[in-house]
Amino acid sequence: MGKVEKIAKFTVFVHDVLSGPSATVVEVARASITSTSPSSFGLVRVLDDSMTVEPDPSSYELGRAQGIATSADKEESSLCMNIVFMFTGGEYKGGTLSIVGRRSLVYGDSEVPVVGGTGIFRGARGYAVANTYSEDAATGNYVMRYDMHVVYPAEE
Repeated sequence: MGKVEKIAKFTVFVHDVLSGPSATVVEVARASITSTSPSSFGLVRVLDDSMTVEPDPSSYELGRAQGIATSADKEESSLCMNIVFMFTGGEYKGGTLSIVGRRSLVYGDSEVPVVGGTGIFRGARGYAVANTYSEDAATGNYVMRYDMHVVYPAEE
């Protein structure tokens, strides 16, 4: 008999804070051409963002989104991302999901692969549909929306 699998479909909101003393996204490297590139090519940032159930940053915190985002396209604004969604609260507390992939910043929704997980999500696979939910032009802060579609082994 085959292994039983579960399917999880849920949405999380990730809060990129790029400015101020509580910044959660920090630039760690840039190429010699980054400042003249139309796409910020060569820019590398690390992030440790709050992950909530609603777009409001004061809504229930599910955990953190931690990882690296790199501007790796010379022409189009896009990110190559390696992010771990670490659940410290809610239904999936103690689990993680990892995404690795490319996200366009030009065309709205981007599909990025879920390549694994830990805890309740051990052996997970699937995808996330990512988009910018809102942006504050004055601060450069963003709220990102991730619609997760994940298959993972049921506990035995």
